[in-house]
Amino acid sequence: MSQPSAERAPSPPRAPTLFSQGLRRRWWQRAVQVAPVRIFIGILFILPGTFLENFATRHGALGIRVAAAAASVLAYLALMAGFARLVERRRPHELARRGALLEWLAGCALGVTLLAATVGLLVAAGFYRVRVGHDIAALATGLVVFGPHSLLEEILLRALVFKVTEEAVGSRVALVVQAALFGALHLGNPSATISAAIAIMLEAGLLLAIAYMVTRRLWLAWGIHLGWNYAQGSIFGIRVSGTPSTGSVLDASPVGSPLMSGGEFGVEASPLAVLVCLSAAALLWRAAVRRGEVVGYREQRARLLTLK
Repeated sequence: MSQPSAERAPSPPRAPTLFSQGLRRRWWQRAVQVAPVRIFIGILFILPGTFLENFATRHGALGIRVAAAAASVLAYLALMAGFARLVERRRPHELARRGALLEWLAGCALGVTLLAATVGLLVAAGFYRVRVGHDIAALATGLVVFGPHSLLEEILLRALVFKVTEEAVGSRVALVVQAALFGALHLGNPSATISAAIAIMLEAGLLLAIAYMVTRRLWLAWGIHLGWNYAQGSIFGIRVSGTPSTGSVLDASPVGSPLMSGGEFGVEASPLAVLVCLSAAALLWRAAVRRGEVVGYREQRARLLTLK
């Protein structure tokens, strides 16, 4: 008679594997591990990769731009790994390669789907018009423009600001801090308004950080970010956070109320975009809770008191 199979134990939360293991024996080592200081050091680590990204976005032969974009992606990943190993003295689990391509492709598909759903709702409500464009090459140049930059923002905002803040004060406070910062950073964009920044905070700041929480890796969040921006700029020709598109397969433009369409800033300022993205964020939050990836404030404060 066969024995009943034992229940499979749930996987342990991955969040603790990303927490800094940096030494705290001397005063300067403790200073390095303070959240704002460590975030600043992380930014300094990552910034050299922006030189390659800037080269990729310049006008020139497409082949050279593609090579520069690929090199900038590899540079960002290598610099992030270097920060994890040298400053936090841990393995860069957020860059684990197993299943990375599948997570990234799933994220890209989700990002495109969310943007297309937003445009579909706006068209159905009479706030957007979509016509056929003529720039098929934008499908290639869009990856060059949006691929490296979306990865840069995910590293800076999710793998640094969110993760380091979460390590200090827990997931919920870190979500608010990171999302507010992400929205505020867009205030310098063309046609930006306070309401547009709040929309970015709610739709992207929360969605992308929660996607990072679910997997505790960068691939899903990077894919969502890339898919959303790529669909906006290269497929629909919509302004990406206020920045005009340089070419697209379709030509989408706002009509009617700027309050509902997002106006000159783009669909990211539309309340319908907020609704679509918050719905996706709510589903991902449930997944994060089920996986035990929501880190509590009290347990983190207690953990920090034990570190030496």
